[in-house]
Amino acid sequence: MGEPVNWVQRRQECTVKEIFNGPLREQVEFDVDHAGEGFEFGDTNRVGTIDAFFVGVKGKSRSRAFFLLLEDHIDIEPYTGKAFSVVTHWNPDRDECSLRVSKPESDEKEDIAIWQISQRALSKLFFG
Repeated sequence: MGEPVNWVQRRQECTVKEIFNGPLREQVEFDVDHAGEGFEFGDTNRVGTIDAFFVGVKGKSRSRAFFLLLEDHIDIEPYTGKAFSVVTHWNPDRDECSLRVSKPESDEKEDIAIWQISQRALSKLFFG
């Protein structure tokens, strides 16, 4: 027998609010810090959201990507390209919280890592 598994805490942390305010925000801030001096990270207000933040090109208010926390999902509005939504999914057999993204062309969902969400939202903003 090993250490007890704290699945209760892990399950409690598997919410869009916890992901948005923790790992997603941390990853996006990390990416902005490593992208160079020309980019900014900031909080913003959007009607109908619980919380929101953006990444933008400094001095260009139209060159931004938005991350929006809603009641049951996270909406990502990249600088260019199609917006997408992220939901959490608890897998009790693996004691794992996964993030699922809706594929724009179908009803299918794919599992995705935090860094992939940031990359999909910010790569065109950072690299053109």
